[in-house]
This record gives sequence, C-alpha cells and structure tokens, in this order.
Amino acid sequence: GVRGDGGTGTDIIIFGAAQPSAHTPEPVAIPNEHVGGAVTQAVTLTNTAPADGAYENLDAGIGSPTAGITASGSFTGLAPQATDTTDLLVGLDTTAPGAKSGTSTIGLFSDGTGLDGNGQTALPSQTVNVSGTVYAYAAPSPSATVLNFGATRVGGAALTQSLAIANGTTATPFQEALVYGFGTLPAGFGVGSSGSGTVAAGGTVDATVSLVTGTAGRFANETVALGLTSTGVGTSGL
Repeated sequence: GVRGDGGTGTDIIIFGAAQPSAHTPEPVAIPNEHVGGAVTQAVTLTNTAPADGAYENLDAGIGSPTAGITASGSFTGLAPQATDTTDLLVGLDTTAPGAKSGTSTIGLFSDGTGLDGNGQTALPSQTVNVSGTVYAYAAPSPSATVLNFGATRVGGAALTQSLAIANGTTATPFQEALVYGFGTLPAGFGVGSSGSGTVAAGGTVDATVSLVTGTAGRFANETVALGLTSTGVGTSGL
C-alpha cells in the first residue's frame, strides 16, 4: 500500500507480495494418447493481487513430475490481475502403454524486480495431480508373406493355404484392435469368410486363401495387398 507522511513530502510505497490463485484444472485429466504421442495440457494461474501499483509480480515454474507423467514450463513477471494459460504444461509419459497417474509441483515466487528491488521471494508451492491412459497401436503379424499352393490337375479340389494374422502376443486393454482385409485377388484365387475382419489385442484369425482348378496354367508370382489398420473403436477411441 501507500503511506502518506501527512504533508507535502514523498509518499512511501510498501509493496505487497504477489497472490497466486489455486491452479486450474485440478486434477488434470489428459485425453487418451498413443504410444509416442506428445499431448500436453496447460495449467492456469492468476496473480490475484490488486492492480493498484503496490503489489509484486508473480513468477512460476512447474517440474518434479513423478513416474508416468511429464511437466515443463515457466513464466516470470505476471502482473497483478493477469492470468497465464499457456506456459505451465503437464502430460503423460508415452514411452509405454498403460494407465498413468502422478503429481508435479508448481514453484511460486513473488518478484519485485523493477518494482521494489527485492527480487524473488518464495511462496508456498502447489501440487498438480495428473492422470490419463496411453494406448499401443495394433501390432499386426501375418504368419507368412509367401503362400505356395503346390500343383494339381484341372478339375481337382481347390488348393488352399491358411494365413494366420495376429495382433500382438498379449491380450491387454491398452492395445488397439487390428482391422484387416484382402485387396483384389488375382484371377483364379479366392478368399473365404475370414477375408476381412477385426482382431483384438493378443488374438489371431486364420484366413483361408484358395486357388480354383478350373483352368490350366502356372499361377506364379501373383500378389495381393493385405490392408492393416489400427483402430481405437472399443479401446482408446482415437
């Protein structure tokens, strides 16, 4: 505040400390993310001190994240009644899938730099609680890339080969499902009812490819595309 001397002399300004608000949101819920992603969310802080020229600015920095989360960023010189909505960031450690939760700490300082010459004065810190879930993409693993049907006579039973299509090796709720489908097959070849579908994490489907025997010929070096897509339907929603 300002103290007058009761006369015509110089008034003395006694500066008050910055007054940080409670951060928002609290807790912080990070949207679902893929392994390797980098989604972050900003934490908002306001210097609630009166804007009357007699209060210091606010400095803040976020860090010390516990396992499973990330935290970074800082700001300086936040004036009274001003709000920062962009600089203090929290997120998830996306190096591995799973449910993540933890805390980080906001360090707070009242800063008189350029005002009363007192520099930084530590204020009580704030703890930020963070949670979210990281999902792995589907992990397709066809059992073969070459199918050899052998030989037969015209009019014989159709030749068949089975192709196992796996989605990883472990049934886990933190891995997306696999959508697969054969493209247009070359003339003479066909695929059964398992030619397209969805495989859950840790699951396997056997697709049967056949070669009809109605026409003589050498059916060699033929190719077909196997479409493979990770889907978050029923898991991550991504």
